[in-house]
Amino acid sequence: MTEPPITRTQRILVIGRSPSVILEAADRLRSKGFHADATNQFDEVLTEYDTTNLDVVVFGGMVPPNARQHLRKEISKVNDHVTFLQDLPESQASSPPRLRASWRRLRTTTS
Repeated sequence: MTEPPITRTQRILVIGRSPSVILEAADRLRSKGFHADATNQFDEVLTEYDTTNLDVVVFGGMVPPNARQHLRKEISKVNDHVTFLQDLPESQASSPPRLRASWRRLRTTTS
């Protein structure tokens, strides 16, 4: 099954705890045409990334709820078009079907 083409570069920030998981997720997203970055430095997201230009923020399953809530609140203040996904559990790195489902979800939520 062929996935539909991406019509524009979507800027995605993957935030998680495990470097190997978030880096693999960002690499896979880049291979599909997304502009993706990854970080596990929750306390530096607001100072190290231009959150005004993000289309999607994906939170890993191991991001603490208080950090996730704080980042959603602060990013939403400066970016009214960003979509937040809680869709990157630790097991996702070894589960390509789950990543494909996330990519389809990204396309439908940001197009």
